Amino acid sequence: MFQSELNALVLWSRLLGLELCIPKCHYMSFTRSHSPIRHDYLVDGKSLSLSGSHVVDLGVTFDRTLSFNLHIEKITCKALKMLDFIKRISSEFNMCSFLKALYCAFVRSRLEYGVVIWDPQNLRDSCQIERVQRKFLKYASFVLHIDCLPHDYTPVLEKLNLETLSTKRTKANLVFLLKLLSGEVDAPD
Repeated sequence: MFQSELNALVLWSRLLGLELCIPKCHYMSFTRSHSPIRHDYLVDGKSLSLSGSHVVDLGVTFDRTLSFNLHIEKITCKALKMLDFIKRISSEFNMCSFLKALYCAFVRSRLEYGVVIWDPQNLRDSCQIERVQRKFLKYASFVLHIDCLPHDYTPVLEKLNLETLSTKRTKANLVFLLKLLSGEVDAPD
């Protein structure tokens, strides 16, 4: 079945005068089984190679089990590095709007990109993501002189008019589900 789709893709690309670069083409099976069923797929008569342990597609890292642990590790690492950079350059900022704009544009956007696909399913991953925002909120409370109890950054969230990342993820999932059910998302199957 999938092989016939690949054959149709080759015909379509020929009709458009496009050439497929077979060495860059791979396939990956997603399964939790320890002994997955393997198939040989051909594109234009050449065999496709099986991808490694993970593949990055449009910035989202997929592994064989679709756990997204590696993706979450990557984005939190990048977000923490960017947060450290922002902390270094914004030590003189004392306006909420500047600090919030920098955080939302360069850190939070990394933590929210494609979240409908990789939304964490366990507490460890969720806490790993929230840790980034907590570090920002702790820094913001210090720089902006916002009084709050240790480990309770609710006043900072309110002052900056931000939501927790888990709330944002839940809202994104609900919006996607609503669009899917109302037919706004093209998903015929």
